[in-house]
Amino acid sequence: MQMHGHDSTSSDDDSDDVVKKKSKTGNNNNNNMDESLVAGSTRMPILIRVGEFAQDLPKESDLPLIDYIGYHTWMGNRMIDFSAEQKKEKQRSQLKKLQQALHDYIKLGYALIVLDGLDEIPESEKRSRVVRLVEEFVDSYVPTPKHVTVLDSQFSDRELDIPFQAGGNQLIITSRIAGYHARPLNGQFSHYTILRMQIDHMKEFVDHWFQTVHQKMNEVLQLNISSEAIKQKCEVQTDAMKAQLEKFKDSGLGLMASNPCLLNFLCLIAFHTPEAELPAERICLYDRIAKMM
Repeated sequence: MQMHGHDSTSSDDDSDDVVKKKSKTGNNNNNNMDESLVAGSTRMPILIRVGEFAQDLPKESDLPLIDYIGYHTWMGNRMIDFSAEQKKEKQRSQLKKLQQALHDYIKLGYALIVLDGLDEIPESEKRSRVVRLVEEFVDSYVPTPKHVTVLDSQFSDRELDIPFQAGGNQLIITSRIAGYHARPLNGQFSHYTILRMQIDHMKEFVDHWFQTVHQKMNEVLQLNISSEAIKQKCEVQTDAMKAQLEKFKDSGLGLMASNPCLLNFLCLIAFHTPEAELPAERICLYDRIAKMM
């Protein structure tokens, strides 16, 4: 699996740097794999926010990543929806069973672990601890078929880094470019950068954004506006927004709009101030975004 990415807050030179890391793996036997299935064997996805893992780290000791899996959260929520009536003991029992099941997938080499937001740890000391714990997890649970990892000096054959051929566990770690280099991972991880959206993709995003927002407003507020009226309203706003993107595509505005997250904020600004022209300078755009939050 190859993933590409960019950080619109960085300079043009930074855009070629790393934002995603993927360690290749493979400790399971693929002799029975159907070669027509180029995606390889099915893996259990395990999605973890690095920031939440860091928050759960004890102050005086470490929490191995393998022990956190199963008890991990996403946006503060456990992987199991517990009813209000369930007792704590019952909840702990179910989480323990979940952890055991996920550990079984990892031990068999059928897991895809995604660690999201390595750069979202502001404290340098804790960031170093988390990076070390991730590296220890890779060293123990993400080996190649030759039983080496990206942390070993013997790891040099890039052809091994093909998931559907190598098999085994796979690990993807995401990070913004600007935040990654403060404490990068050691070893020979593969690095990929997400490509910026081009102008045609930005315009498609704008069309979808305004159409979705107007439809949701009509439903939630029960405005009873006809589909044709919504379409006409959207066309007025999207045409104005797309004209600005085209006009300033080579400026700070165009650079920000190439990032889906930031383009979402730009659409929000345009939605609330349809008559005003978006500023072309990034500092002015960030100021407008900050005032809206």
